[in-house]
Amino acid sequence: METNAATTVVMGKNPETDTVEIYLNGDLVQSTNLAESANLLESLLKNMFEGFSEEGKEVRLKCDKALEYKDYSTVLTAIGNAGGAIAIIHEER
Repeated sequence: METNAATTVVMGKNPETDTVEIYLNGDLVQSTNLAESANLLESLLKNMFEGFSEEGKEVRLKCDKALEYKDYSTVLTAIGNAGGAIAIIHEER
């Protein structure tokens, strides 16, 4: 399935700090911890989505395969709370 989502959220683990990082359209969403970063992401998405149609609120989500549900569940919730529809991208091997 293809997606035309203009908004992209990427989650990855920084090997130097062993922390989970969140990027919104290529920009690091940084706070003191993952939960606060997810809250900041939600706020940024809500502002971004103002005036968008439902189709325009589609978010392309890509997660590092090493992340566990406990790592990305807060981001899933943040996207949903902001009104976004999630398009999960799986890399084909």
